Amino acid sequence: MIRMINLYTPGVGLMPTYIAGRKKLIKEAKESILSLKSGYPQRPTAYYGLRGVGKTVLLNTIEEFTLENNIIYEHIEIIEKRDFLLQLTNICRKFINRLSKTEQAKSLIDKALSILESFKLTYTIGDSSISAEVNRKNESVEKSL
Repeated sequence: MIRMINLYTPGVGLMPTYIAGRKKLIKEAKESILSLKSGYPQRPTAYYGLRGVGKTVLLNTIEEFTLENNIIYEHIEIIEKRDFLLQLTNICRKFINRLSKTEQAKSLIDKALSILESFKLTYTIGDSSISAEVNRKNESVEKSL
């Protein structure tokens, strides 16, 4: 006897093998995120529903898309019996901290590139020499013989 696997197996935030009926929502979310990335304002989106209908799975799918596209993303799950403003403040603090770390990383990369920019290596044997230096305008390493 062959036992068929139920594609809808509820579980808290567990990723199902197939996300049924969510293609339109996922497509709209991706389009909205790409529009925001391009500088076009979008209306905020809130997903709501009864427990176990797949909200967290949907948010996790959207989060995977943002990670693949180097977009900082945070989904917010508000718990009814806790202070709304406190929850929102904590999420905003976490988001700002992530932004800060991203900017710090960019700053360190710029410093490393400026150090490399001043780096030049030349090796000479007799009448021949090999030289290598970083050309920041083209962001590549130039070699000359």
